[in-house]
Amino acid sequence: MANERLSMRNLREILRHKLELGHKHRDIGRALGISAGTVGDTVGRAKVLGLDWATICTLDDVELETRMYEPRAGHHWARPPPDLPYIHLELRRAGITLQELHVEYLEKNPNGFRYTAFCDLYRKWRKKRAATMRQQHKAGDKTFLD
Repeated sequence: MANERLSMRNLREILRHKLELGHKHRDIGRALGISAGTVGDTVGRAKVLGLDWATICTLDDVELETRMYEPRAGHHWARPPPDLPYIHLELRRAGITLQELHVEYLEKNPNGFRYTAFCDLYRKWRKKRAATMRQQHKAGDKTFLD
């Protein structure tokens, strides 16, 4: 489910099979051609939202999709991301630490990431950067052999 959303037809069928007919997750998944885990995630999300089959029948597709896939305020995508290239440049200066940069980030974004998540984001970003060194060569000046 993390990769792509279910179609509204499949979403309604999952919820109908589980909430109205009481089928097992594996049977539902087999009937609709999706995994039992996807069925479990969808049913679990509906239970957390307090949706029953009678309520689902009254909702149109747009309203159901909004309720089922609305981002939660506590998730990381609701928080403003730090400016990672700026952080990388600032860390080159003497005496600057990630903790100081995190405090600066929180002053600008009070509901931003906490320190551990902030550091994890920076470390993941830094790992993606390839360590490269640009070399200037004059044509025909040197020969490189393996």
